[in-house]
Amino acid sequence: EFRRVLFRSSQHLIPHGGLGSFAKSFTEMCNKLNWKVDLVTDKMPTNDFAEAIKNLGANIIYSNTALQYTEHTGTFAFSDCINYERIVNFRKSIVKAFETNSYDMIVCNTQEAMTSVYCLALGEYIPVVFYTHQPSMVTRENDSKDVFLKPYHDFYNKHLEFPDIVVGTQSPRNKKNLLGYGAKNVEVLPMPMSERDLLVPNDNKREGVLYIGRWEPRKNPEAFLKVMAECKLPVRVMTNSNGAK
Repeated sequence: EFRRVLFRSSQHLIPHGGLGSFAKSFTEMCNKLNWKVDLVTDKMPTNDFAEAIKNLGANIIYSNTALQYTEHTGTFAFSDCINYERIVNFRKSIVKAFETNSYDMIVCNTQEAMTSVYCLALGEYIPVVFYTHQPSMVTRENDSKDVFLKPYHDFYNKHLEFPDIVVGTQSPRNKKNLLGYGAKNVEVLPMPMSERDLLVPNDNKREGVLYIGRWEPRKNPEAFLKVMAECKLPVRVMTNSNGAK
């Protein structure tokens, strides 16, 4: 029976982002199962969403001596690659977490968290799950379509082949892809529903077609707009400020 889970996520607990939604739904699930969650971040969270996660029952743990990312950002001004400072910050934070508690499982929600956990050899003693949020881990043809350089994808995709870890993913199709790429131990672990209120019946009038997501080429927003124009259907878009522009 599980008692305490170490959940490792990025400092960017953004409410409308995939990582933030997963952190919220995972914490809610653990709360219902009477599991205690410690959410370990690379730096001190700076938004109100962190407080919402804490109100769901999670502790948030971070290092008080975190390295800054200024030099990394300056080095990769127009693209991005492996952030060694963030890996070190996660290592600092996880060591701090273990000063107070022991854990029944570790769930890595961010790439840099995977590296720091594996380098501490924690998988030899505690079940460790690497969760596949990065699209390019599951569909490798996406490698050239985002801001990250090829070495970034090569480096983190190799993590999925490591021993002593479980690769958690969202669907059987993902599992098939990952096994084909060489992942060793893959389990289908669907994400808990992030907004349970969606299950509450609502008889209010609705019209149009809803698009949820940021403006990204891989989400093909142009095709959505083209079809809506041809069908003459009202369009509703839920996105962030950059997506709205």
